[in-house]
Order: sequence, then C-alpha cells, then structure tokens
Amino acid sequence: MQFFDRKAIEANPVTRTPDGYFEMIVSAGEETVSKKREPVAGMNSRAAFVQGQTQLMLVVHRSDGVARLLLGNVTRPQATALAKALAGN
Repeated sequence: MQFFDRKAIEANPVTRTPDGYFEMIVSAGEETVSKKREPVAGMNSRAAFVQGQTQLMLVVHRSDGVARLLLGNVTRPQATALAKALAGN
C-alpha cells in the first residue's frame, strides 16, 4: 500500500491536485496492463480497480489524499470491502 497525502501530491511535478493524482495513477495502471479501469460499486468517493495478470490494483481517492494498493489472492467482494474501509464508507 502507498498513501499520498496532500503535501506529497502538491510536491508532484506532474499534477498537484488529488483528482489529478488519482487520474494519473489509474491511467498509468491502465496503460501498463492495457485494460480499462472498473469503478468500485457502492462507493461515495472515487475508487477504481485495474486488473493485471496476477494482481489487482485498487486506487481510492480520499479527502486527505490518494491510496494505491496492489492486491493478490483476494476476491472482488474482499477488495470492495477494503476500498470502502479505506474511503470511510
């Protein structure tokens, strides 16, 4: 898991907003595996999955920053529950 708080995001030379940072991370994942993102169902905040060959990337936009997780050996319901817990849903 990586968590990028507002201070880290504001110091980034590519994008300095949480929305832009979320988009940058998810887009990079899509390009890497040549697959589109899937929104996480039932979320009040922005969250997306990008399915790799063996791992699932989860990115959650929180009010205080952006979390990025690489998950393996978890079901979609487990990953969705993790996304909701991270987002505070």
